[in-house]
Amino acid sequence: MPLLVFGGIAVVKALVFFYDLVPLALSFYVIFAGAFVCAGQVGSGALKKNPQGFSKAAVLTVCMFFFAGISVILQNLLIDDRIDNDSRSALWFSTTTYLLAAIYFLIGAGLHGARFEKSNSLALLFLGILVAGIYINLDGLPVLNFGQMSLQRSDEVQIDHLVIGEPAIFLVALALAFSGRKLRGVLFAVGLMCFFCMGGRTALISYAASVLVFFLIRQSARRNAVVVGLAAILILLAWAQISVYSDDPLVARMLISDGLEADESQIARNQIFSDGLSNLFQQSFIGDPTLIVEKSGTIGAYFHNLLSAWQFFGMIPFLATLFAIIYITAHIWKGRERLTSRADDFGVFLFFYCVISVVIGKAVNFYPFWLSLGFWLYRIQMSGFNKALNRVVVQG
Repeated sequence: MPLLVFGGIAVVKALVFFYDLVPLALSFYVIFAGAFVCAGQVGSGALKKNPQGFSKAAVLTVCMFFFAGISVILQNLLIDDRIDNDSRSALWFSTTTYLLAAIYFLIGAGLHGARFEKSNSLALLFLGILVAGIYINLDGLPVLNFGQMSLQRSDEVQIDHLVIGEPAIFLVALALAFSGRKLRGVLFAVGLMCFFCMGGRTALISYAASVLVFFLIRQSARRNAVVVGLAAILILLAWAQISVYSDDPLVARMLISDGLEADESQIARNQIFSDGLSNLFQQSFIGDPTLIVEKSGTIGAYFHNLLSAWQFFGMIPFLATLFAIIYITAHIWKGRERLTSRADDFGVFLFFYCVISVVIGKAVNFYPFWLSLGFWLYRIQMSGFNKALNRVVVQG
């Protein structure tokens, strides 16, 4: 059931943002329904089986969400709210960030025992939804024009690479989990083209890096050579086509043709980081998003990396999240010989994509990150992964 719910979330969110056919509210209804189903799954699993006791995974989960929840409550009780230039409440922003992070974490936890059966048809369906959504909005250009996409909508939803990036990575991760080994070279190459066309450089770099990490952990050297070779041929063909549009400003931005020092987005992020560092000490205890608005006039001027957890929730949730990343990474690497299921494929790829993203360019309101943490922390806690891993380490 959690897998069916998650697939529904990925498809509905893709339909909402790529097609002006589905009301935005439907995606929220599906997410809340998914959280409800997964919460029941997680609760029943905890009552029936808990081979690890109160493990490090459980401690990290409590430190992340209990202390972040306390921070949000205290912020609303003790701090005077600030409204930014776009009429957004700073405290409401941190509250919704926390609630959605918890919801996605629950969905990820519910997916920890999902059984993916090989189905190239399903893999192609998920990938096809993404490709079709991008293709019909390109208008003959190699990179999506989000301003034009937003204007064409009948509602007030503003489309950007952050908005469509979430359903995109979900669809690719699902396609990967269901695909046969021989299809994966094509899948990854097409996925790379899609992420280029979506216009998000952080997403593109994270995708390419996570694919490399995935093959390093999951595949044999022979399979790596075949799959990477096939993917390289497809990418080179695509690159030859894209080079025709090198004068297009959207393409030039993706290729960083003028260098990072002249890139407006990078300059703005550097300024945000410089301004935000001076507030970190004041935000250590419970976080304080109002300081972001006070400094810059907009709540959107948060750190575009994992340090945003410190800004919104304080030092303890930030450190707990950082330790959770290290803890999960260590388990995956040490137990990589045991990661043989399709659920492992899904989890490894999604986790490293999300971690790389929040390290180089996305904040903690990138909710697939929390889903990946929920998947692995609950998988480690409930599946006996620690116990089996210890046997592998001892035998090695």
